[in-house]
Amino acid sequence: MRTPHDVQVREAHAQLTELLAEVATPSTVWDEPLVSAPWGFRTKAKMMVRGTAAAPVFSFPGSHEGVDLADCPLYPPLVTEVVESARALIRRAQVPPYNLDKRRGEIKYVLVTATPTEAMVRLVLRSTSALERIREHLALLDPRVSVVSANIHPEHEALIEGTEEIHLAGADRLRLPLGNIDVDVLPRSFTQTNTAVASELYAQVARWILDAGARTAWDLYCGVGGFALGIAHEARARGAHMDITGIEITNEAIESAQGSAKRHGFAGAVGPHTAPEAHVRVRFETADATDWARRQATLPDAIVVNPPRRGIGEALSRYLNDSGVRTIAYSSCNPETLAADLARMPHYRVARARLIDMFPHSTHNEALVLLSRVAPEND
Repeated sequence: MRTPHDVQVREAHAQLTELLAEVATPSTVWDEPLVSAPWGFRTKAKMMVRGTAAAPVFSFPGSHEGVDLADCPLYPPLVTEVVESARALIRRAQVPPYNLDKRRGEIKYVLVTATPTEAMVRLVLRSTSALERIREHLALLDPRVSVVSANIHPEHEALIEGTEEIHLAGADRLRLPLGNIDVDVLPRSFTQTNTAVASELYAQVARWILDAGARTAWDLYCGVGGFALGIAHEARARGAHMDITGIEITNEAIESAQGSAKRHGFAGAVGPHTAPEAHVRVRFETADATDWARRQATLPDAIVVNPPRRGIGEALSRYLNDSGVRTIAYSSCNPETLAADLARMPHYRVARARLIDMFPHSTHNEALVLLSRVAPEND
């Protein structure tokens, strides 16, 4: 954090160009980095609860015991204020923080996801024993909290949350604005931490896909549907035909995406705001991305992949390399696995590349590349 933000971005851009040197070509267009605001950009907080019920301490996993980080300047004011209201709830309800060494206590984490005007709070608990006290004092939460749930995580393990979610108050989902679209976020749905940068990321990919002339697309590892819905919005704005399928292995993410598509008028039919000459349809399905892609009888004009840090891996890389699909947009949260995946795809060239400054003041950077088909001699 002592390094000026602009210097961080320049150094990260240089590292990315060096990492992709073997797969880029002289014709590769390096777009200007997508730069985040330096402060107040984290719209999600994952606070480990330590200390005592009378004096709870909020920190990050792996940080020093006793150091409270609830006022970290990476968070916007709404997140900070919601976290402080959760602290008041813990004190009043007398919910003891979980002690890792003694394996005693109840509350493990407070998880917050915020829009510019409202927030979702999830309390990760060891058991249901404190729920009655928590429900009694929910009014202490900031009035802008519109969704409250408890996640039950009885195991003593490194995972932040468990599989059981109990709705406590408010709506069952948060509506998260992402530029020209908004997505439904259920409690266990994954969303990007930096909403402002994610919004431009989705819009950038949509422009690339439509500029390539695609009329059918797959969004693999689609999460809550940001890329698919962004493409759909761009197609509708241009009066273009577009048929998009999003694939994600998590049921809750697909439920979120389906709700968003229906609300925007994209689910399976022409939407109410679609231009008369356009037909924009989006569908989402729960499946493993690689297995699903291999089963398809026909291929789309374009594919978007947005895998976890491990990348798309050898199987999907080889499949895409041999597929013949004209255009692929690869959004990567780990440039090293991106480089490894691209090395297995010689039938494609890196047409465009862009550094994504998703996490300022850290060594973690993301990247976006547009791949164009280079037909082999016998293709």
